Amino acid sequence: MQPSKNTSYNKFIFGDFDKDGIPNADDKYPFNPSKSQPAQDVSLTQQLKDIKKNNDSYIHPIVKFIEKYNNKYNISYRIKGTHSTISKLKRTYLKDIGDLGAVKIIAKNSDDLKRIAQDIKQNHKVIKEKDYYSSAIQQGHEYYKAIHLTVMLDDKPVEIQLKTTGHNKLHLRTHPIYKTYRKIPESVRQRLINESNKITRREG
Repeated sequence: MQPSKNTSYNKFIFGDFDKDGIPNADDKYPFNPSKSQPAQDVSLTQQLKDIKKNNDSYIHPIVKFIEKYNNKYNISYRIKGTHSTISKLKRTYLKDIGDLGAVKIIAKNSDDLKRIAQDIKQNHKVIKEKDYYSSAIQQGHEYYKAIHLTVMLDDKPVEIQLKTTGHNKLHLRTHPIYKTYRKIPESVRQRLINESNKITRREG
């Protein structure tokens, strides 16, 4: 089975052509949705093996980090997939990708969220910080409320995203739109800002 003529090169290489949930770069059978077996290490090129090994090395320091907060907060983490890493490598160097590993911590309200952020800053080296509460860092995205901290865990930069329950739910609804179009339609943006302001007033 061959890709259709209107399939872009980037989507074919870095997406999920057969829509079986496994990215093409990790899929042993990228053209057959009935075969969803991931590629084995032995079938990967050395370059892909190196990327996978590097990304997997983030798991231990992240798990060690979240043990401190796991019993108190809703917390999750993710390691960037091979295909997504390759896509970013087209634009930058591996050492400059700051979100190969990421952690999300959900707090009840903004005061609680800021307490967690302060605790993290006191106990870890922070190399980058963005407070989306104090200012509209990204013009046109004023509805997004969160604190992002990039911290060093075992000499690896890991992005920590801190959000309240309400703002996390709002972000989960809007993120697919932003990832697809890289911009929220103006007709929708003001409604999101109003909803975000209501959440801020309710959660503090």
